[in-house]
Amino acid sequence: MLEEFELMHTIRILSTRDFMDDAPTILSGGMVYEFERLDIDGLDSLKSQSVWVYIDWIMPEISGLELCHRLRAIRSADQTRITLMLERDRLEDRRRAIDAGADNYLIEPLTLDVITAQIAAISGQAMTDEGDRLAIGHLSLDEQTSIAFWKDEPLFLSPTLLRLMKYFIENANRLLTREEILASINVAGQELDARSVDVAISRIRKELRKVGAGAILRTVRSRGYVLDLRIG
Repeated sequence: MLEEFELMHTIRILSTRDFMDDAPTILSGGMVYEFERLDIDGLDSLKSQSVWVYIDWIMPEISGLELCHRLRAIRSADQTRITLMLERDRLEDRRRAIDAGADNYLIEPLTLDVITAQIAAISGQAMTDEGDRLAIGHLSLDEQTSIAFWKDEPLFLSPTLLRLMKYFIENANRLLTREEILASINVAGQELDARSVDVAISRIRKELRKVGAGAILRTVRSRGYVLDLRIG
């Protein structure tokens, strides 16, 4: 039994919720879910760690949006997956969550079952064809490690941006409409909108510029976007 436990994939989950202090470890679907309270004053401890973070919309000391911004400012915490809890299902709140750097959002109430169900759904999708490496030109995506590269330089992309990058690589040099792009990055229960596409594209472009990739992700006015590797 101990050997089986050691072979299971461990998911570390942090949240601003009080009930995380007493949350039990959960074993489900071949994964071990470990919960703990997020220390707002100790965000640097998340560096270089793959964790899932669930943030309240409103907190006494800081807003959820501001906390998202702070987490995304920690460059080496790129593997942190952020879900922002919305008190109401409003389009404007969803947009603000994504703009602040959240990968996903959930509508209240938040429970351990909701958390494990969401992570299982997203992780299951992310591990499809695990071990494959997509590549075209100087751009590649290692699906086993979930890291994208330009030449030998890694791109610091969130899970949502990695899904989008994979879709662009699979459809390189082809015009993609916003509707097609939305369908590629949406996960069950996480319906994003056209504004979210523009924000995601902006973030990918920023990372591409950092590694010297140039303007390979082009806007085709009123039509969509194209990953144009003929100019990369």
